[in-house]
Amino acid sequence: MLSGSSTVAPLAAEIGKRFESLHPGVRVDVQTGGSSRGINDARAGLADIGMASRALKASEGDLSSFTIALDGISVIVNRSNPAASLS
Repeated sequence: MLSGSSTVAPLAAEIGKRFESLHPGVRVDVQTGGSSRGINDARAGLADIGMASRALKASEGDLSSFTIALDGISVIVNRSNPAASLS
């Protein structure tokens, strides 16, 4: 079972479907609830994999993280918006 970040969940679900198709009889369960839930569930043994869309905190150093993707964030402004710049 994987639990945690709703940002990571769609990618994890797709990877899970592909894994299931290669391994009949295996079920991959993806549950959301936020990065902290994923980290806490992995730490407590409630999830095999915790999904997080943030870096681990110093207090979470007993865990290992593996980056599977990076996302970009942008601000889109309509042409008629008078904002000339953002800082």
